[in-house]
Amino acid sequence: MTITDRRNQIAHDADLVDGDLEQRRPIDEHDVTDAIKWIGRIALAVAHVLEA
Repeated sequence: MTITDRRNQIAHDADLVDGDLEQRRPIDEHDVTDAIKWIGRIALAVAHVLEA
């Protein structure tokens, strides 16, 4: 799952498991690590563009 998919689940479904208004989708260490890496790559790309 990509960070944008997870963001959409949070924004559009309140990050709830389908059909359950009390249970949120789990997030694991792998998801968090991927998100941090993705954000880091975006930050480096922005910094590179601003230096040019």
